Amino acid sequence: MKINTRSATGLSASERCTVLFFGEGVTAAHVIRPLGLARALDRTRFEPVLACPERWRGMVEAEGVAWRPLRSVSGEEFNRRLARGLPLFTFDELSAYVREDVRLIEAVKPSVVVGDFRISLGIAAPLLDVPLLALSNAHWSTSLGLPNPAPVPDHGLEQVAGTRAWSAIFRTMMPFFSRLQAKAFNRLRRRHGLAPIPGGAAAVYAHGDLKLYLDVPELYGIGALDANERCIGPSLWAPEPALPGWWNALPQDRSIAFMSAGSSGRADVMATAAKALREAGLTVMLATAGRMDPAQAPAGVFAAEFIPGLKAMARADLLVCNGGSGLVYQALAHGKPILGLPVNMDQHLVMHAVAGRGAGLSLRTRQVCPANIRARAMELLSNPAYAAAAGRLAGRIAQTNPARALENAVQTRLATGNAKERQAHELATAARARLEAAAA
Repeated sequence: MKINTRSATGLSASERCTVLFFGEGVTAAHVIRPLGLARALDRTRFEPVLACPERWRGMVEAEGVAWRPLRSVSGEEFNRRLARGLPLFTFDELSAYVREDVRLIEAVKPSVVVGDFRISLGIAAPLLDVPLLALSNAHWSTSLGLPNPAPVPDHGLEQVAGTRAWSAIFRTMMPFFSRLQAKAFNRLRRRHGLAPIPGGAAAVYAHGDLKLYLDVPELYGIGALDANERCIGPSLWAPEPALPGWWNALPQDRSIAFMSAGSSGRADVMATAAKALREAGLTVMLATAGRMDPAQAPAGVFAAEFIPGLKAMARADLLVCNGGSGLVYQALAHGKPILGLPVNMDQHLVMHAVAGRGAGLSLRTRQVCPANIRARAMELLSNPAYAAAAGRLAGRIAQTNPARALENAVQTRLATGNAKERQAHELATAARARLEAAAA
């Protein structure tokens, strides 16, 4: 049963459109991406509000965006479930999420909501009859489907059975895993009188009235998408910490590799890679991102907890990361090749696309050793085809403006809603006229 609330449409030309963003706090990326869009909206036409966990409040308000508190599963628990193939959100957690989402939407009264991996909005938004725009990546598009064969996430079984056996097991079980991730979501939709969403995990992760992919279609070789899908380009913005003290002391006589563990990367893998590249003669910048103490970095590595990604990629010749789309696009925007060390499915899908376009290579965790790291890095640096492929994507990325594309998507969705309201009003008026004529 739908809950009555303020109409989501019918704005006058002089009214600003309130856009309520939800940043699911299981990783920093799902907060940074919507904030990058929110801060860039035209404030004469749009009023952005971002709901996310308290630890990011200062970052949000520093960008002049109104903040609202939002509870999320901890990143540690999320990564534990992800590594074990467990449901990412329980039924009780999603139930609490929906209650909180409803309270926020009723309090803020937005014209639209924009969610980044806040899958509970797929229940809360339709309950309140508010348009939902879902931020995601194109590899979760149900119209495109996953690559065949799909890349396989890392798992403990791989260490025991080997990569080939684990790949066969996972691909056999993938439909089950996909339905498992969607089970609690669809159970809760049914409880609220909403129809289940078919399509498994991918359909749930990116569910919305409009699905907005923070990608350039060229990365995935995309042709046509469904009518409710569009690529709006990557949100390259990220908070800029102060430059580390060693920034101006970086050697200029050798290739530079920028490395980041990201908010979900493995510190041991990054430490192994940093040491291997340093011993190979590269200058290595390492952003530990809270995954390790910079003082614990291998000897000779230039480390800091945070390093501005775009500035680092402007200086670096190579990115080494876990395959998160945010860092990957920062490297591609500068035409730099990427060595990916992915772990989860999302990261493997990103690096599968990067490698498919010839702009990078990747290693599975089981393959990570100094010799393999050095061999892949030297291949990327010595073969100009990789940088050329990254450069072609850089040219395409430069043509995008995701904030303007989001504004257009909001206006399109509201105009569609207004058209439906007008049509319903016209039908009701015509029906009343017929009844009055019959009565006369």
